[in-house]
Amino acid sequence: MNMNRFIVILFTCIIYNAIQAQPTISLYECRSKAETAFAFKGANEIYSTQMSENLKKLKTNYLPTLGINAQLIWQSEVIELPIKLPGLVIPAMPNDKEQITLDVAQLIYDGGLTSKQSKLEKNSFEINKQSLVVKTYRYKEQVNDVFFLTLLMQEQSELFKALHEELNKRLKSVEAAVSLGAMLPNNADRLKVEILKVKQQMQEIEANRIAGIALLSHLTDSVFAPNSVLQNPNTALVEFTGLNAPELELFNLSSSKLDLMRQLSYVPNLPKARAWGQAGYGRPGLNMLSPDFDSWLMVGVAVNIPIFDWNKSKRDRNIIATNKSLVEMEKAAFEDAQKASEIRLSAEIKRLESQLQNDAEIIALCEKITKSAAARLENGTISATEYVTELNIETQARISLKIRTVQLNKAKIALLNLMGKLDVAK
Repeated sequence: MNMNRFIVILFTCIIYNAIQAQPTISLYECRSKAETAFAFKGANEIYSTQMSENLKKLKTNYLPTLGINAQLIWQSEVIELPIKLPGLVIPAMPNDKEQITLDVAQLIYDGGLTSKQSKLEKNSFEINKQSLVVKTYRYKEQVNDVFFLTLLMQEQSELFKALHEELNKRLKSVEAAVSLGAMLPNNADRLKVEILKVKQQMQEIEANRIAGIALLSHLTDSVFAPNSVLQNPNTALVEFTGLNAPELELFNLSSSKLDLMRQLSYVPNLPKARAWGQAGYGRPGLNMLSPDFDSWLMVGVAVNIPIFDWNKSKRDRNIIATNKSLVEMEKAAFEDAQKASEIRLSAEIKRLESQLQNDAEIIALCEKITKSAAARLENGTISATEYVTELNIETQARISLKIRTVQLNKAKIALLNLMGKLDVAK
């Protein structure tokens, strides 16, 4: 007796350790790892480097420019005085001209061009960064879908394992009755057929479950064991405070970019001013009547005031206004779609919660019917086929309960995700 008790305790410990050894996977763990593993994760650093380099390039507009220019020209005619004065010899000018200059220019005012271009560059960086947030958001949604599909396979696998054990238990009782001549052999055969069918379903479900685990490993750049157990999120809903999808911020940034582009369209029509200087050496110098090589120095201020651009800037603004209208329309359409999703998910959650209450009552009744059928099977008053029919009805009820439970949690997660509060509510 003591030996039997020891064996039972040892077997229990082995089973307990096997269960304990099974690693668990949570949805939030997968989402966190997916965000880290996302292929575009390093794009932020690239976008930041691009912006930094472009801003540095724009700042050079405020720095002076230096350039060396040289020219060698031959011309068919030169300046000459058509008069002759006694005692005064005016040398003839050569037909060739040689000059080399050092030119310096310093921007004084560019109409706000550089400043507005810098703002536009920073806005483009924010758009790129937010686009990455949107891509990550959608990638994590894909992780959600795979997680819940795999969780559903896991729940069904547990049900069919229990069904398999129950059928084997009944088969032993029926085989014992058959051996005593109290029951026909075809009853045992009917149970064996059902056991084989259940085994096939178990194999299919298990293959899908393992494939789901492998896909989660791929999406999260992790190595999850095939026997890993997925934790049902069972997340409680928080108060609905409105939609907060990352696409909305992307629309706002795109609209802001168009506003900046509109401001930039006025710049070509604004005055520009620069200071300049030139040091040169060549022939002729500043004295155009001297045939000798000479050096010179000039400084000055240049102002450019555009008068008419054939309405080019106005047309640019019209195009920008049209593009902004399109962005606003896309945003409105997206908000409508999000609102429709919120209404659908809220209705689905209420429906599933109501159906789950009915499922619990249905299962309770099915358990009574199946228990009665099992007793009658052992007494030989019904066939194995009749018992299997009742057992399958109960199994289907349990499957429906598991499916709706997973669907309910998935709908809650989807609604939290729609509100932008999924990772906050964990």
